[in-house]
Amino acid sequence: MQATEFLVQRASDTLAAPLAEGRALLDVKQGMYFGLDLVGGRIWELLSEPIRFSEIATAIVNEFEVERAVAEADIRAFLEELQRHNLVRTTPV
Repeated sequence: MQATEFLVQRASDTLAAPLAEGRALLDVKQGMYFGLDLVGGRIWELLSEPIRFSEIATAIVNEFEVERAVAEADIRAFLEELQRHNLVRTTPV
């Protein structure tokens, strides 16, 4: 995930349920659960439709008290982790 700008979308076969402070994900295909914190849960919500990385970063910066550079680095790492578990797909734009 080295591109500066890319499109992110959820992989199919993943169910999500809200928690008090985030979301729980179930990858139906792998039979694995994943827990997301409040910010991770918000990013998952933003992925309800394919979305550009820059749009995710803008939303997180606007909704949480975080500098853009920090948000981008954290979001990139989070998306890479989701991608390793086949929960999201990315496409360079």
